[in-house]
Amino acid sequence: MTAHDHGFGIIFPEPAGAGFAIRTLEQTFRALGAELTKSPDRVHVIFNEANSLDTETRDDPVDTFAWHRQTPDQLERLARWIAAHRITTILGLDLPVSSAAYPVMRRAGVRCIISYWGAPMSSINHGPKLLLKRLQIAATRHGPDHYLFESEAMRATAVAGRGIAASATSVIPIGIDHTRFRPNPAGTSYAYDMFSIPADRKIVIYSGHFESRKGVAVLIECVRHLVLDRQEDQLHFLLCGHRGREADAFMARVRGTTAEGYVTFAGYRPDILQLYQSAWAGCIASTGWDSLTVSALEMQASGLPIFVSALQGIPEAIDEGRTGLSFPPGDHVTLAQRLLELAADEDRHAAMSQQATAWIAHRFTREHQQRALVEVTRQVVLRAAAPWRAVDPNGVVR
Repeated sequence: MTAHDHGFGIIFPEPAGAGFAIRTLEQTFRALGAELTKSPDRVHVIFNEANSLDTETRDDPVDTFAWHRQTPDQLERLARWIAAHRITTILGLDLPVSSAAYPVMRRAGVRCIISYWGAPMSSINHGPKLLLKRLQIAATRHGPDHYLFESEAMRATAVAGRGIAASATSVIPIGIDHTRFRPNPAGTSYAYDMFSIPADRKIVIYSGHFESRKGVAVLIECVRHLVLDRQEDQLHFLLCGHRGREADAFMARVRGTTAEGYVTFAGYRPDILQLYQSAWAGCIASTGWDSLTVSALEMQASGLPIFVSALQGIPEAIDEGRTGLSFPPGDHVTLAQRLLELAADEDRHAAMSQQATAWIAHRFTREHQQRALVEVTRQVVLRAAAPWRAVDPNGVVR
């Protein structure tokens, strides 16, 4: 049996139409599987049960498995999928420490299970509670052989939260398309023209969800402080990403005040690249859990110095003082002061803009992410498959 007779399986416990982030991960994981097996035909993807989103967002058929409803029939369906494609390695998104599916996978022929986490695994624990978690991990059979995280802060939620051995974890930062997200000197007026923002103002942009943990309220209080308390008129905040009525409560905080004219709620945008390219700086002011965000990388790649709350993994996205500046979570006064200090130093802003672009190009590209994924996964597969001698000397999955 040749190396190419064995398959690489990808599991998403989400529907196939779960959104852009899942589709991007699917592309990344497929490329990884194709590199390891040397054959894209040996890469197979299974999603959570099909729903209406699948037919709306995909034109190719997908295999499905009810990850959150693991009945005997569903587990047998999973086993048949593994056997049919001769899958020996599984890479799954947010696969938990234990699951009834794992022994089924192993019996069906899977030799290596890798769990890629796009979210925190646990709260940080200490003392007896952490010891108990470690004992639970030690008693768990058949679970993932390795866990991949996008930031050191996320890895800590596994090691200091669930008691997973650090040696069973790796950090691989997300990567972005830096050939697309880059400065464009010819497009610096785009946001000004689109939203009729006065040309003498510097645009501070936010792009992301409007849920409370993302810190949009901090940005609104920063606007109010700058305009109402300090009578500053040189900065304009452009807030993107809300849907429906998500922005109503934030709009109410400035409505009827002078500050209302210094903030624009732009909604969910298909032209976010052009908005970045015409902004002066970016800001991520999260107050609840957050990590190394895609928007932080895209902003810097587009030439924006960014201001981030010093919370969990967010500062891992910047080179402090060179590509961005951090501030205490929730502290809109300190954020305002740091924005004004940079606004008063054009030379520093220009230097930070150049350094931000270089920082991403040398550290957070899709190529960097893909190389790291291949290297780490190949080593994990080699270790896990050693008893079966199922990997050839070149590291090709067999």
